[in-house]
Amino acid sequence: MHAEHSAQNDATMREAFDYAFRPLDEGGAGLDFITLSDYVTTSHWDEIGRHQRDYPGKLVIRSAEVITYRGHTNNHASARWVDHRTGPVYERAPDGSLALLRAARPPRELFAEVRRRGFTQINHPTIFPPTVPGFARLCRGCAWSYTDEETDFSLVDAIEIQTGPAVFGNVQNPFTPTAIAFWEAALAAGHHVAAVGVSDAHDAGAPDGPTESPIGRATTVVYARELSERGIRAAVRAGHTYVKLLGNDGPDLRLEARGHGRPKRPAIMGDRVRGGSADLTATVLNVPQDGDPFTLHVMKDGVDRASVPVTAPTTMHELAGAGPGRYRLELRRGVIVWALTTPIWIDP
Repeated sequence: MHAEHSAQNDATMREAFDYAFRPLDEGGAGLDFITLSDYVTTSHWDEIGRHQRDYPGKLVIRSAEVITYRGHTNNHASARWVDHRTGPVYERAPDGSLALLRAARPPRELFAEVRRRGFTQINHPTIFPPTVPGFARLCRGCAWSYTDEETDFSLVDAIEIQTGPAVFGNVQNPFTPTAIAFWEAALAAGHHVAAVGVSDAHDAGAPDGPTESPIGRATTVVYARELSERGIRAAVRAGHTYVKLLGNDGPDLRLEARGHGRPKRPAIMGDRVRGGSADLTATVLNVPQDGDPFTLHVMKDGVDRASVPVTAPTTMHELAGAGPGRYRLELRRGVIVWALTTPIWIDP
């Protein structure tokens, strides 16, 4: 999310933090942590410390949005400035001549810099694609248009599968299915990338117009050993994440796998299971009982493997002897995706 160091009329840091960390039942987002990702700057990092003590048990992660003309990324928790310029950099001499200071560089070099201390993320990869007339003027460089070779997905820790509003009325955000497909393509190519969802909020809890979301919609949930920049970085890199696309008050997901060697601790989302097969246990929690019913889908390699109706506040589904592949959960209400997990990989 963003605050006053991104744009002049954005929410103040205090307004953003107050809303993000206020409990759900008091009208806030009820979050444990946020990434404060202001635009191409680190100036906000120096101000976080004077706010952090007012939110005990909560965490503001130092982040910056790295904006290029062909895609946006996040520099999470590295605590180091990373130059957003991917084109060549020149210096003009007094006589008017130009001297090349640095050649053009692909985004994989930015990712490598961030990963020395932090974790990387591709933002809103399919939003406002420049191939559609007029979209480039709405959001310059928002869609990811670098080649796979320029990107090097082995250096990408997370991809946003949801950015901002998940629905418009009763219709799914049109950029959500395409973002999920973009992420699935990276997974299919053999890369281990966590799913994350973000608000991209600029106005704390009072979004300015229908295309914006309050902080926490979407929400990323992680399984971390500690609430710290280091802990969140390790959790995201491990893929221990799931996304609640409609916000923090939505249903929760659990996915576990046990190989037939029966280890003491089950694998969870993001983990690998050796041996060629495993027993999967999928659980949905905190399901609202009013409105249309939910359906839980078990996806294998991006395709529906099984689906079960969710008829109780807590529903469990077991899939025995699942063979090699990547398995994840997707919770839907009608055609709208409400939540999904990073996969568990079962290796041959």
